[in-house]
Amino acid sequence: MSNSNFYQVGGALSADSPSYIKRKADDQFYAALKNKQFCYVLNSRQMGKSSLWYYTQARLTADGVQCVYIDLTKVGKSSSEEGWYRVLLYELVKTFNLSIGDRQQAKVWWEERADVSPIKRFDEFMEEVLLEEIKKPIIICFDEIDYVLSFNFVIDPFFAWIRACHNQRANNPIYLRLTFCILGVATVSNFIRDKTRTPFNIAQNISLTGFNKNEAQPLIQGLKGKVSNPQQILEDIIDETGGQPFLTQKIFQLISESRSGLLGENPKAKIDVRDFVFKKIIDNWEYQDNPQHLRTIRDRLLCTPSSGRRMLKLYQEILARGEIPSNSDSEQIQLRLTGLVIENNGYLKPYNRIYRNVFNENWVKQELDKIFPFIEQYETWLAEGEDSSKLLSGQELQEALEWCKNKSINESLTRFLELSVNQEKQRNKAQSQRTTYELAENILASEFEEDQRNNLIREIFLWTGNQLQLIEIVCQLLIEQKNSLQQREYSIEELISINIIENWQNIDHLREMGSHLLNKDGYAKSRLEKYKQILQDRVSADERPETLALLQVELIINNDGWLEVSNRIYREVFNLRWVKEELENIAQKENQTAPLTRTLSLYFLLGFIIGGIFLFFLNKPETVPSNDSNSPNSNDNNIVTESPEICRTSDLSVPLETRIQKLKNLQNENPEEFSSECETQLTELNWIQKAIGLAQNNIVASKRVENAFETLCQIPENSLNFNEAQHWVNEWYGNNYWKPRIDEALENNPECRKLIE
Repeated sequence: MSNSNFYQVGGALSADSPSYIKRKADDQFYAALKNKQFCYVLNSRQMGKSSLWYYTQARLTADGVQCVYIDLTKVGKSSSEEGWYRVLLYELVKTFNLSIGDRQQAKVWWEERADVSPIKRFDEFMEEVLLEEIKKPIIICFDEIDYVLSFNFVIDPFFAWIRACHNQRANNPIYLRLTFCILGVATVSNFIRDKTRTPFNIAQNISLTGFNKNEAQPLIQGLKGKVSNPQQILEDIIDETGGQPFLTQKIFQLISESRSGLLGENPKAKIDVRDFVFKKIIDNWEYQDNPQHLRTIRDRLLCTPSSGRRMLKLYQEILARGEIPSNSDSEQIQLRLTGLVIENNGYLKPYNRIYRNVFNENWVKQELDKIFPFIEQYETWLAEGEDSSKLLSGQELQEALEWCKNKSINESLTRFLELSVNQEKQRNKAQSQRTTYELAENILASEFEEDQRNNLIREIFLWTGNQLQLIEIVCQLLIEQKNSLQQREYSIEELISINIIENWQNIDHLREMGSHLLNKDGYAKSRLEKYKQILQDRVSADERPETLALLQVELIINNDGWLEVSNRIYREVFNLRWVKEELENIAQKENQTAPLTRTLSLYFLLGFIIGGIFLFFLNKPETVPSNDSNSPNSNDNNIVTESPEICRTSDLSVPLETRIQKLKNLQNENPEEFSSECETQLTELNWIQKAIGLAQNNIVASKRVENAFETLCQIPENSLNFNEAQHWVNEWYGNNYWKPRIDEALENNPECRKLIE
């Protein structure tokens, strides 16, 4: 055989393949089967399990043993348990050339026993047909056993039957001639999952390891005449692969092909195996992974989000520590079955350098970030019919919401998070109510009987909400007015109205609240106007400075996305009349300073004009008078007064709120200068501000309600503010969640496409 055909990468090797490597497991497997022991070889993919069987089968056949190999993936899946066992029976009938040899006869035999279960019929076939007609020792090898573990019917009876065949040996000698071996990517605990059944505990485990440097010596033959130092090449390859059979064969083949002689390569030229492996295996590995190997490991590792996340976290720990103690935990077993790690002297570590470099820390971090961090809770919630006890809360909920930012998530996960947020709000609200109730209870406990106390607390909350300071104030008032209450001279409402609402300026807490509203920081007017809106109408929550200021002092609350006054006392103290009076006071103060401002402005303007005229005549060149009727100065009507600069420019370095406020100030203080151009500018900036507020409330695009995208669509392309509107729309359009919704909105409003760059 030529060196070019010496190696085989992928697929099972035949017994006479020159590159088949005999390992310790070969003799163990042969000896166990020869002695009629049930065996299983369970390991990760591409470790040489099928090749091991073919090599062992050849040795057993030479010993007179009847061997049959059944690839369960070729038997296939069936829609029913009966169908699968029937196909398995046909396979054995055909392989052993039994008396019910043609398919029709086998079908008749099978259907004559329709009154018993499929596994019972299969058992009768083995005893009454197969073992009766074949007198030699029989070994049946089931390969790809993991394939049956995903059937839509319970497969436990199949493995229980194999165990029963073994146990039958004690009572029925013909079963001594029947031996089974099982190959696949699975664990013994997967075979019988019903905990009420006896586990599968009757077979010998054959441990299949990678090649060591002594075992791999035959592989050198394929490099004869191609490299000057084949022994060193072998040792370097084993150092890189850890003896993993597929990778070892592949690198030998790649080196052999690189020295084909077609390009006049010098056999004496040294090969840096580590550099060669990086270029041919590790670099751009997904593209170079042919036949597929590394992608197989990746796909098994990430087969499901929940198990994938657990295995990634475990592997991440192994990478960080170098190795960790091995145990029988299911996560460790599943990670080992991917082939990515290996157990050595009681520790788990990466199988080899190649895996360590391909599936490195950065790769793990990137893959973990793609999986919802609380995927197990989410899947449990789904599996248990949206059980509210499985929803997230506290720090877990905050981490989940942070992970979701700028990610496209499905509707089910969105619902899971929304329900978690709502439940968290309800819990916080309930906790707040408990805290405030306990406060009121403690204050009133010594003064009122339980029934009266409970009635008082309920009425107190109607006035105070959960505001602790107000609860204290009202409770103390009721204690002071205890006699009036008991003698029914005054109701609670009358006491609060007389002593708190009408007398609020003598109460420190309410006086401080009023000071917060009227704080002379230049924004009192905007705060009052916002508060006035909330008093008058239903206002959606936003993150404007005035809103945040009102929320911070707890004058208002955010109730499911809508702004409300925190309680009845605040609403009645700082009522609409009070707000209007304070706005009028602010307006009067502004008007008092306006004449002085206008006078100073007039003097400044007059000085500027006089100075300008002086400079004009000072620098005016001598010219010949012209009677040209087209002269620019020939008609005074051509002089046009320009709008203020703020109306003619769009300075994005200035905060949006500041630009709007300046325009409003111009409108109030100098209405004669507030041109139609200024009015357009103010309207469009208000639209932008409104759109940003809507977006912050997740109302970017919607068919049912006013939304940010359509609000900005009103701004024409020739507007000074169009670029700013376009900026916001493109930022939303870059979000995977909002992009399809904006696309849907564009179908109804194609003219809005102007906003998409």
